[in-house]
Amino acid sequence: MKKRSNLESGTPTRSTYCKCRNMNGMVTKARLWTSWTDKNPGRRFYGCPYYKKEGCGFFQWHDEQLTNRAKDVINQLKWENKRLRGALCQPNGKGGCLMTLQG
Repeated sequence: MKKRSNLESGTPTRSTYCKCRNMNGMVTKARLWTSWTDKNPGRRFYGCPYYKKEGCGFFQWHDEQLTNRAKDVINQLKWENKRLRGALCQPNGKGGCLMTLQG
């Protein structure tokens, strides 16, 4: 799965479980993630918390599919945000950047 970010809590709002089992043999709660792909920007989904460690591959959408208009608006805002961040970024010599705000 590409481009996804864990929500701050990482905890589902309803009980959704993947097929993995924890050390005690109990089923594992799926984590709530957010997709930032162009096809599903900002759309949340449940996924196996162990996907990086050969997890079970569980996947289920939490949010309904976005309209094309909503996708276009979100993708345009993502692009504009990236452009503005690039304009404000000053390389810090460590592979990152320092943001400078003037105003």
